[in-house]
Amino acid sequence: MTELVLDPSKQLDFGFYYVTVTVSNQTYQESVELEVEMYNWGILSMNHAVTARERFIDWLETEHPELGNFGGEKWKVYSHYPLMEVEHYTHLSDNWEFRVCCHVTWNPQDYYEALWIRPRGQWDPILTAKFAWDEASQSQIIYETPLEDWNYYYGY
Repeated sequence: MTELVLDPSKQLDFGFYYVTVTVSNQTYQESVELEVEMYNWGILSMNHAVTARERFIDWLETEHPELGNFGGEKWKVYSHYPLMEVEHYTHLSDNWEFRVCCHVTWNPQDYYEALWIRPRGQWDPILTAKFAWDEASQSQIIYETPLEDWNYYYGY
C-alpha cells in the first residue's frame, strides 16, 4: 500500500493540476502522471475537528494505553467530502491517521458520530469509536464500536 498526501507549499487556486509520482524499489522504477482536482468543500469548522481530536486522544490514552502517548504528535487536519450536515476530517501525524465524521445539527447536540484510527501505512483501522449524546449527563460520551461495523466511505 502507498499513501500519497499532497500539501502544497504555496497557496493554489482551485482547479485541476497534474502531479507526477515516481515509485521505485531496488530493481524497478515507474512514474505515473495523476490529475488532481483542488476543490473547495465549503466552509467547514476546523474547531469541530480539533475538539474531536483532543477528546478522542484523551479517551484513547485512558482506554487504550497500549497505543502509547499521543501528546507529542504533530497533527495536520484536512477537511473533505462534506455531505449535507456531516463534516469529514482526516488527522495525520508522522505515526497515525484518524478520521472523524461530525454531524453538525444543533448545539449542544452536534456530535462526532464516527472515529477510527490506524497506524500510517496500514490499510485497516485498529480501533473504531463513536461519540454519543448522553441525556443523563447532558454531555457527549465516547464508546468503542466493533471494527466490522465501521461504515467505509469512498474506500476510507
